[in-house]
Parts: sequence; structure tokens; C-alpha cells
Amino acid sequence: MELLSKVVPLAMLAFVVSSMLAVGVSLTVRQIMAPLRNGKLVSLALLANFVHATGRTLDREAAQAR
Repeated sequence: MELLSKVVPLAMLAFVVSSMLAVGVSLTVRQIMAPLRNGKLVSLALLANFVHATGRTLDREAAQAR
């Protein structure tokens, strides 16, 4: 069981990195930049990330205070 608890995080990291590399290699710079030209989409994504990250931080701090 101890071996499994050490192997799973490494396997997950390898999966995530290899998946991101596979997607990144299959795209051109133009395909990557196209969604970034949509200012409304980028703004909403940044706002959603800010709200989510702040909420997670506040939840974590509240849990530690208990």
C-alpha cells in the first residue's frame, strides 16, 4: 500500500505532462493564439480563475482554523 501511495502521484504527473505535451505538439501557434484574441473570453476566464482560487484559499484557511 505504501508503494502505491508513492507511485500514483508520479503516474498522475506523468499522465498530465504527457497529455499536455501531446496536445501542444499537435497545435500550431496560430491555433493557440486564436482564442486569446477574444478579449471577453480571456477576461471571463481570468475572473473565473480569480474567484475560484480565492474561494479555495478561503475554504482552506477556514478549515485550518477549526
